[in-house]
Amino acid sequence: MTWSRLRTCWKRSIISTRGYGILNGGCSLVKDVNLEQLAEDYELTGGAITNVVRYGALRALQREDPLIAQADLLRGISKERFKEGKTA
Repeated sequence: MTWSRLRTCWKRSIISTRGYGILNGGCSLVKDVNLEQLAEDYELTGGAITNVVRYGALRALQREDPLIAQADLLRGISKERFKEGKTA
Protein backbone atom coordinates (compact mmCIF):
# COMPACT_ATOMS: atom_id res chain seq x y z
CA MET A 1 0.00 0.00 0.00
CA THR A 2 1.35 3.43 -0.83
CA TRP A 3 1.95 6.17 1.72
CA SER A 4 -0.91 8.16 0.25
CA ARG A 5 -3.37 5.27 0.67
CA LEU A 6 -2.16 4.59 4.21
CA ARG A 7 -2.62 8.24 5.13
CA THR A 8 -6.14 8.11 3.69
CA CYS A 9 -6.88 4.99 5.76
CA TRP A 10 -5.73 6.78 8.91
CA LYS A 11 -7.88 9.81 8.21
CA ARG A 12 -10.94 7.74 7.30
CA SER A 13 -10.55 5.62 10.42
CA ILE A 14 -10.52 8.71 12.56
CA ILE A 15 -13.22 10.85 11.00
CA SER A 16 -15.36 10.42 7.95
CA THR A 17 -17.57 12.91 6.20
CA ARG A 18 -20.21 10.17 6.10
CA GLY A 19 -20.25 9.92 9.87
CA TYR A 20 -18.54 6.54 10.16
CA GLY A 21 -15.25 7.62 11.72
CA ILE A 22 -14.37 6.64 15.24
CA LEU A 23 -14.01 10.21 16.46
CA ASN A 24 -17.46 11.42 15.51
CA GLY A 25 -18.31 11.14 19.21
CA GLY A 26 -16.61 12.67 22.22
CA CYS A 27 -12.90 12.28 21.42
CA SER A 28 -10.59 14.19 19.14
CA LEU A 29 -6.86 14.28 18.41
CA VAL A 30 -4.32 16.45 20.16
CA LYS A 31 -3.18 19.07 17.62
CA ASP A 32 0.37 17.72 17.42
CA VAL A 33 -0.69 14.19 16.35
CA ASN A 34 1.02 13.58 13.03
CA LEU A 35 -1.06 11.12 10.99
CA GLU A 36 1.17 11.51 7.95
CA GLN A 37 4.20 10.41 9.96
CA LEU A 38 2.33 7.46 11.46
CA ALA A 39 1.23 6.36 8.00
CA GLU A 40 4.78 6.66 6.71
CA ASP A 41 6.42 4.89 9.66
CA TYR A 42 3.98 2.01 10.22
CA GLU A 43 2.43 -0.15 7.54
CA LEU A 44 -0.87 -1.33 8.99
CA THR A 45 -4.04 -2.68 7.44
CA GLY A 46 -7.24 -0.65 7.60
CA GLY A 47 -8.57 -2.93 10.34
CA ALA A 48 -5.40 -2.52 12.40
CA ILE A 49 -5.59 1.26 12.01
CA THR A 50 -9.17 1.18 13.25
CA ASN A 51 -8.07 -0.88 16.27
CA VAL A 52 -5.26 1.58 16.99
CA VAL A 53 -7.63 4.54 16.93
CA ARG A 54 -10.14 2.71 19.13
CA TYR A 55 -7.37 1.87 21.58
CA GLY A 56 -6.28 5.51 21.65
CA ALA A 57 -9.85 6.64 22.30
CA LEU A 58 -10.22 4.15 25.16
CA ARG A 59 -6.95 5.32 26.73
CA ALA A 60 -8.08 8.93 26.51
CA LEU A 61 -11.44 8.09 28.07
CA GLN A 62 -9.72 6.17 30.88
CA ARG A 63 -7.81 9.38 31.66
CA GLU A 64 -11.12 11.25 31.45
CA ASP A 65 -9.55 13.30 28.68
CA PRO A 66 -11.36 13.98 25.39
CA LEU A 67 -8.03 14.22 23.52
CA ILE A 68 -6.14 11.31 22.00
CA ALA A 69 -2.39 11.87 22.16
CA GLN A 70 0.31 10.62 19.80
CA ALA A 71 1.53 8.37 22.64
CA ASP A 72 -1.91 6.70 22.79
CA LEU A 73 -1.76 5.89 19.10
CA LEU A 74 1.86 4.69 19.32
CA ARG A 75 0.95 2.33 22.14
CA GLY A 76 -1.96 1.04 20.08
CA ILE A 77 0.36 0.51 17.13
CA SER A 78 2.72 -1.42 19.35
CA LYS A 79 -0.11 -3.69 20.49
CA GLU A 80 -1.29 -4.28 16.90
CA ARG A 81 2.20 -5.07 15.70
CA PHE A 82 2.63 -7.52 18.57
CA LYS A 83 -0.62 -9.26 17.53
CA GLU A 84 0.80 -9.53 14.00
CA GLY A 85 4.02 -11.07 15.32
CA LYS A 86 6.14 -7.99 14.61
CA THR A 87 8.34 -6.63 17.35
CA ALA A 88 10.11 -3.69 15.71
